[in-house]
Amino acid sequence: MLGYYKYGREEIADIIKNSPKTTDGYYYVRNFPYLNIAEGKIDNKKDGNYYYPRDIFSNKLVFNDKEIISYLSKDKTDLNVEKMKYIDDKIEDVISELSDYGLNENIPGRLFNLNELIDTTIYFYNMKS
Repeated sequence: MLGYYKYGREEIADIIKNSPKTTDGYYYVRNFPYLNIAEGKIDNKKDGNYYYPRDIFSNKLVFNDKEIISYLSKDKTDLNVEKMKYIDDKIEDVISELSDYGLNENIPGRLFNLNELIDTTIYFYNMKS
């Protein structure tokens, strides 16, 4: 049923906060896109009271604390949605072929892991802006 979700935002936020963190402190949540859009029945979670619609977080794999607060907010925050989406797109591009690996797992034939790729991608974006 449209507008009802299998997982409530508070429940998802708990999953995010219990996910592994990169060295720079970003939460890596490989299955967030599924958790965020999984539809529920009429007796499941309704999502109408939040300021930011779920779809702006649709391709997130990585969260910082400010983004978690904004995801749960019922009021406007100082979230820069364009910047967040741009970084999310870049992270997805960079790690898409490697997302089956764990955050700190060695990737055969590579001198880096997902932890380093994620932090480096965000670092380079922040250096450019």
